[in-house]
Amino acid sequence: MLVAAAVCPCPPLLVPEVASGAAAELDDLRAACDTAVRTVLAARPELLVLVGPGPGHEPFEQGAVGSFQPFGVELRVSLGAAADGAEASLPPSLAVGAWLLERGGWSGPVRGLAVPDYLDPQLCAENGRHLAAAAERVGMLVLGEGSARRSVKAPGYLDERAEGFDALAARGLAQADADGGLAALDDALAHELMASGRAPWQVLAGAAAGGLRGALLYEAARTGSATSSPAGPEARPPPGATPAPPDPHAGRRGAGKRRQEAVLPGAGGSSGGLTVSPGTTGLSVFRPSIVFLALSPALWIWSVYLPLVALSAISVALSSPESMVELCLPANSVALSLAWPRASLRLSVRPMTAPS
Repeated sequence: MLVAAAVCPCPPLLVPEVASGAAAELDDLRAACDTAVRTVLAARPELLVLVGPGPGHEPFEQGAVGSFQPFGVELRVSLGAAADGAEASLPPSLAVGAWLLERGGWSGPVRGLAVPDYLDPQLCAENGRHLAAAAERVGMLVLGEGSARRSVKAPGYLDERAEGFDALAARGLAQADADGGLAALDDALAHELMASGRAPWQVLAGAAAGGLRGALLYEAARTGSATSSPAGPEARPPPGATPAPPDPHAGRRGAGKRRQEAVLPGAGGSSGGLTVSPGTTGLSVFRPSIVFLALSPALWIWSVYLPLVALSAISVALSSPESMVELCLPANSVALSLAWPRASLRLSVRPMTAPS
């Protein structure tokens, strides 16, 4: 069951090495995240689960590696001890979460789950229930942010609905209102407002099916996007609660995305499964037209070579006014005759014969 959870934002700039000279500007946010993580670790969970936004719906086992190299920093993190030479696979959100856990000194069992922004709220809640049933005492670190459309300088420009959406989310986190606040967030509106936290928060809402208490440690809108870092609400599901079976038809309403589903075994001896619904994309490959390639030699002859031959013939004719010049193209198919001073031009197509 879920015993504690922390919700933190996940911008890579939270890592001082990435922020570089601007690291001090996020000291207050960094301190709030550290406090939230310590709250979870103080509950002594047997298993810690990271949940954050990602391009696909994908679980990550202990040892998975993340890297901040795409942000210009040679810094690697991992979910627990990583194998030598392991390739980086964690999305940026979970890499930030792994960095926060390393700062907090966590060395116990850990796993991760990436959830895309198109994941249906019901499937998010179902995932949360299965995660909560993965061990007797489960702690969660949930990564995600509010709208990125809070001002004209924001990544998604200004949307007047963004402030109200963020206020509803912050209230749900502060009051630990899993059913009426977090679960009620509209997934389509969150997608339009570029709110990456909607799906992870609703996974938490599914895991926290019981009495909750929470505290909001930090709330701000920086560079047009909102960040929240509440301390972990404690959730204690009713004794004997069992996760609902996976719904194979669950998916984002009207998203128009194809999905594949897989059921993964629960960790810690749990009989529950985790329904995974990775989005798929198509790749279009364009090839040169075969017809165009076949016509290219003919186009070369008629558009380039023929005018040059014609100009040469005219030059020869002008130098010898009483003569007639006949030139043949090397294509073995076209003959050009020019007479002067009558200024007659005859173009004919005929086969070439070998000289005797």
